[in-house]
Amino acid sequence: MPLRDKSMKIAKRYWLLLRVSWKALRQSKLGLAGVAIIVAFGLMAVLAPVISPFTPDYLAPEQDVFQKLEFQEQYPAGTYLPTLVGPTTPTYSGVDGGIWYIVPSSEGYIDMKLMKSSAENASDPFDVGNISIRLDVRAVRMAAPLVSVAYVCPGVNGNGQLGERTRAGLLAVVADQTFALIDPFKYPDPGCVLFSAPLGFRPKWSGIDPLSAGEMYGIPSENRQDTLFGTVYSGPYRYFFAASDGQIILYRFKYLTNLYGLGGSDGIAEPPLQALDIAINISGEPLVYVNQGNGSYSGIVVPSDNQLVVYNLDGSPRVTLDLPVSSSPATVTAPMGYSRSMPFPAFVFVPLHGASRDSVGVLSMENNSFSTVFTPNVDGHIDIAPSPSREQALHVAYNLNAPANGIGAIIYRMSYGGVLDESFEGELPKKCAEMFYVTESTKIFVRCEDGSTYSGVATVGGGTAQGMRLLAKTGPGTKYLQAIGTLSGSKYGSMSSNEMYGSYFDTSTGAVTIFQLIGSTVAPLPPGKYASGNTYYLGTDHVGHDILTWLIYGSRIAFIVGILSAFFSVVIGTLVGLVSGYYGGIVDMLLMRVTDIVLVLPVLPIVLIWSAIWGPSIWTIIIIIAVLGWAGIARVIRAQTLSLKERPFIDAAHVGGSSDSRIILKHLAPNVLPFAFLYMTLLVAGAIITEAALSFLGLGDPKAISWGIMLSTIQTSGSTLHAWWWLLPPGIAITVLSLGFYLVGRAVDEIVNPRLRGR
Repeated sequence: MPLRDKSMKIAKRYWLLLRVSWKALRQSKLGLAGVAIIVAFGLMAVLAPVISPFTPDYLAPEQDVFQKLEFQEQYPAGTYLPTLVGPTTPTYSGVDGGIWYIVPSSEGYIDMKLMKSSAENASDPFDVGNISIRLDVRAVRMAAPLVSVAYVCPGVNGNGQLGERTRAGLLAVVADQTFALIDPFKYPDPGCVLFSAPLGFRPKWSGIDPLSAGEMYGIPSENRQDTLFGTVYSGPYRYFFAASDGQIILYRFKYLTNLYGLGGSDGIAEPPLQALDIAINISGEPLVYVNQGNGSYSGIVVPSDNQLVVYNLDGSPRVTLDLPVSSSPATVTAPMGYSRSMPFPAFVFVPLHGASRDSVGVLSMENNSFSTVFTPNVDGHIDIAPSPSREQALHVAYNLNAPANGIGAIIYRMSYGGVLDESFEGELPKKCAEMFYVTESTKIFVRCEDGSTYSGVATVGGGTAQGMRLLAKTGPGTKYLQAIGTLSGSKYGSMSSNEMYGSYFDTSTGAVTIFQLIGSTVAPLPPGKYASGNTYYLGTDHVGHDILTWLIYGSRIAFIVGILSAFFSVVIGTLVGLVSGYYGGIVDMLLMRVTDIVLVLPVLPIVLIWSAIWGPSIWTIIIIIAVLGWAGIARVIRAQTLSLKERPFIDAAHVGGSSDSRIILKHLAPNVLPFAFLYMTLLVAGAIITEAALSFLGLGDPKAISWGIMLSTIQTSGSTLHAWWWLLPPGIAITVLSLGFYLVGRAVDEIVNPRLRGR
């Protein structure tokens, strides 16, 4: 007889056996209830992508998960210059500092208000700071209009002292054609003007170096050197520039937190020094880059026509570099960005306008080299500075020349080398006017030209791009979107989610809005409908995963682990039992001794060892359950085989010349199949519970969505006692599905053992 015909005959015999078993199973109400439960969960597992309200890697949006505090402060009406924030302890968190919110007006007024944090996060930071200063430059013999204002943050002296924590900071001011350094805390005393000098022109661009402004991951520090002749102090030097189309002037001065005014910790005044005064054709905003970690990486970068001219901080020329885009000359038409970390990498990011495309180039302050790293294939232009992150990612906003399909701007995220991050979706409906990136929250914040504010995360769970999300929609008068940092005085550094603040200003009304960038988490969320419009029928976990979605997808792992581990256990146990019972003798003795050893093996230590060797995974759990779960089945099947092999039909098979393998597979196996199926149903329930227990103990697969992982996560998050909507569903699901398999097993037991049917 051909092999195919033999296989078909055996398959038909087993199919007939299953039909007979199902016919008998239908007579049991408990069995039918068990089948109904299993079918319901099976459909849930198969149809998970269809019936789940969300995808497995979905996270509830921030407006649902985070409760954001927002405060407003009203300033007098006026014609405002860009607002600025002044950190009093730029990279030192929790030292009782504060943030100065500074609102300059072209009429000559400078309003300063101190923001501070409190033990009660809901307290208005302006009320907690409780210091306000209104300075009029005309009252200290300076002429309007006010052209620019820069904040000079405090430094650390050579003894490591921070000094004054709140009344600290200078103002570098340009009024009409005069540059001045003002101590606002001495106002209205005329002595508040610490230094002033005529510029000879009204600057088009002016500002302080980013380190002195508190815009880098560092703080200006005085250098202390102990010598045989005593202690020598130097620095920290600050640099202010003023530039027009044809001239740039650079001033250098000292300022420390522990002294009002100028001078080192020894109290010796050091008047500002005019370090640079050069006539040069300037085509874009210059940048003074100070890297205190390595002074040789510092310099003044001046765009000049189709070139970058770099000077040392002492005014000496360093290098002149051409600016090509696609082999054609390019110009700098937007402010330059810069790496905030010190000392590495020391890069300046240069927006370039070419003949056909706008690009981004990188100037290495270490190597004095320049290269174009990114030229997207879009018809757009760069209007704002590229925004780098501490993890060496660069964000560049392209405003489209011809907005279409609801897209007015695209924000690209790339490495410093120009490798595009495909996981980031930065499409905006309007053109981008302002942008900043917050490393601590890995978020980009953008203001569009219509005043609307958006935020975006590079990637979320599973590598799915979230894109940009509307934070606030105000009006065209809304400007000057800024990162504040913590209200305790630190703009950069280690921060918790509820410490990060931002602000925007309404120039038409004089109202400033201070808001938390992320906020305080309120997850896990109980069942209900939330601000985003989403309904979470079983609530969410502590990071925003939908519990119902995870419950549905968790059924897949339950079936995979339960059925596969039980199947392998039954196959191994049945084969061992058949071979042992049929052959007897030395084979029986050896197999049963192995079975005895497996029966007494401790499960938990083996799981720990196996997980340490192979790593925690679903397949590890399946293998462990299968390897350790077959011994009991083997003993039962052996006992049945010992009884069956003495029956006349086995003797007849021997007389007919059947081989041992044929007798085992054709005559013995079908007769022990009901017992194997009985134990398989019971083992499935045990395997589901075992997986849940192992996952709860932290030995499960952390990448899998399982009911055990859900229970483990609620325990580690500390939400066990109050997040009932998270605790009960996986526990009930484990119980009900295990009960379904148990009921089917009970019904099969009644079929196998007729003495139980009448009970």
